[in-house]
Amino acid sequence: STWSQSAQLFSSPATGSFGMAVAIDGDTIAVGDTQAPRVNTGDPAEGAVYIFTRTGNLTSSWYRLPNNDGKIKSWGGESDWGFGNSVSMYGNSVVIGATFHDQYGNGRVGRAFVATRTTPDDLNSAWSINIYASITSAQRNAGLKFGTSVSIDRDTMVIGAFGSGVRRYAEIWTRTSGCLKCGWMRRQQLDLPGVVGDSQAGISVAVDGDTVVIGSHYDGDDSRGTAYVYRRDTPGDLASGWTQHTKLTVSDGVEMDQFGWSVAIDGSTVVIGALKDEDKASSVTDSGAVYVFELIFSPCDASTPPANGAVGDCTSELESGSSCQPTCGAGYAASGPSVCENGVLLPAICIPLCDASSPPANGAVGDCTDQLLSGTTCQPTCDAGYFAPEPSVCENGVLAPAVCTRYCDASSPPANGGVGDCVEYLASGSTCQPTCEDPYTVSGVTTCKDGKITRARCDGPCDASAPPANGGAGNCTDMLMRGTECQPTCDEHYTVSGVTKCVDGTLIPAQCLGPCDMDTCCYFYNKRRGFNVPGTCAHLEYMMPSPPPPP
Repeated sequence: STWSQSAQLFSSPATGSFGMAVAIDGDTIAVGDTQAPRVNTGDPAEGAVYIFTRTGNLTSSWYRLPNNDGKIKSWGGESDWGFGNSVSMYGNSVVIGATFHDQYGNGRVGRAFVATRTTPDDLNSAWSINIYASITSAQRNAGLKFGTSVSIDRDTMVIGAFGSGVRRYAEIWTRTSGCLKCGWMRRQQLDLPGVVGDSQAGISVAVDGDTVVIGSHYDGDDSRGTAYVYRRDTPGDLASGWTQHTKLTVSDGVEMDQFGWSVAIDGSTVVIGALKDEDKASSVTDSGAVYVFELIFSPCDASTPPANGAVGDCTSELESGSSCQPTCGAGYAASGPSVCENGVLLPAICIPLCDASSPPANGAVGDCTDQLLSGTTCQPTCDAGYFAPEPSVCENGVLAPAVCTRYCDASSPPANGGVGDCVEYLASGSTCQPTCEDPYTVSGVTTCKDGKITRARCDGPCDASAPPANGGAGNCTDMLMRGTECQPTCDEHYTVSGVTKCVDGTLIPAQCLGPCDMDTCCYFYNKRRGFNVPGTCAHLEYMMPSPPPPP
């Protein structure tokens, strides 16, 4: 396909250094501007990185974020730090070099900063410097210019320094996998072996996966230049060390070609710029050139059989980027093929099997077989009225089979309530909690026992607003909540029997008792127990009708 210009981006106000460094990832562009004016004061040269985004397709317009004037500004910035001299972006992170940062008062030691999106993956989100990700150099030499070059890929970044009088220098840093707000840890200082003279290694750096490329454009007795390739000792391990894999040069290089001025890597392809290389077919002096390399890795020795298996079709010369298949003994299965990746063997292993072909009680085998790999699961099926809360699991050759248990359908909410945490498959012997609307109160929990469900209710309030005979409502209302009580009042010469209660939505009202009522109660209470009638029951003449004689 052909390429066409789709946008032209500018800074406002114009500074003369907008575009000092650029980076892109997906629909986000970062542009360094070392002379961006200071926020609020307008003083020049604080430096900033401008963020532009687009939405839609490749032809969509790019726009500068409105947050903070679309800038990532220097944290605690001072003039002439060179903030934005280098930038690199991956996903929700941007690493920014401040080449002239006066870190220790020594003069132009340099520093790097990492900024992250406030809301990950939101193109409209603001960006801010992570205060735990201010990257300082291990050395403190004046003129180090740490941060001259930066590159980030996932949770690994490399930072180069090539200040005057300094050579053989770049650093590898990592952070906790996927943790945008975590601090970064220096993993290794790469002191390049075998460099000659004032190599200024680190003018350019690039990282992709487990490979780092470092440019050294003055390397060699005549400054032809070199690029160094480092590989992570343990692929994918962020805590791993790094070892030099190869040193790249060109056979047609001449004095002052400055091969290594710029570097880039994607997969096994490395691109290196030679700033002063002369095109042999051109008369233009110092026209420059770009060289493309393919990293060719050594084959892997895959001839050792896995434990509990045999070598299969694997050999001692498995080419990088290819795979082979070992075989496994009875009761074991291969985890997959053995793979040679970038000269490192990722061997298959023989994993013990479980026989999961027996159906559970009250169920059927489902998708389970007699060849279930360790570390995997399968799902049997259950008869009507039963379900399996967990799948069958094979771990280290030992099967933890699924069990079909009775269940209740608790997914229907109670009247005047909601389903809460109740579900369709409520295992027998367990409970769940529905919710109730205001002013209803839940009566308890919903219980499943032996496949039979006992549902919680939403009990409404009791209407206690009607006063008792010969009394008044007191503090009772028509909204007496379940489990609560209130106190009615009684007219003169009458006594209240107790409190009015709302029990499970049923009203148990108090009564107002008059003298006859109380004496009648007193009379029969004592006679039932064989007592003489006490003086407090002296008003029998008022009782209508009179109580019967004692038996």
